[in-house]
Amino acid sequence: MLVALLGVLPLCRYRPIAKSTALLPRFAALVTVCIPPFCVLLDRAPPNLLCNLMAVMAGVSASILGVLTLSFLGRSFSVMPEARRLVTAGPYSIVRHPLYLFELLGVVGILLQVRSLPGVMLLALIVVLQIARARWEEAVLDRAIPDFAAYRQQVPFLIPHDARSFFALLHEDATARRRSAVVMSSVFGLLALVVIALPRLVG
Repeated sequence: MLVALLGVLPLCRYRPIAKSTALLPRFAALVTVCIPPFCVLLDRAPPNLLCNLMAVMAGVSASILGVLTLSFLGRSFSVMPEARRLVTAGPYSIVRHPLYLFELLGVVGILLQVRSLPGVMLLALIVVLQIARARWEEAVLDRAIPDFAAYRQQVPFLIPHDARSFFALLHEDATARRRSAVVMSSVFGLLALVVIALPRLVG
């Protein structure tokens, strides 16, 4: 579902009101998007029940929260450093870059199954690139959207003041609660279809 949204949203997004024309920010954005899939090519560590459970929890949480975040970002979504509209609702009321936070959580889930120095180095590279990418995006937003300066003063960059804020959001924000229910229903529905279809495909 997350991949489908990432493929569909660029087709119907708003026109940018400002963008970075420098080569480095655009190159970094492409590299950051392309690196995570290669994490699955790393050699897996010996089976460990606790690490595997944590990996599944991180992966599922990252997917659900990522889709929820995209539902708020909507037509303002962009891979490149561009400004369309300032989104401050939902997860964006807790941190300024929730989508990057959940992407990193998904990578952590993969690396929990790897547990190696190359995996840690790859995670460190992704973190550095995501932070740089976010800073470049903010420079564009700061130039194009007057309200962004006040938003930046009020909302933390990537790490929330209190991790429980995301749970509070689902409790207090009716829109976030409805959207998360739809996302979770869809995810579990897809899982059920896989479970039903898998024996037939294998057989």
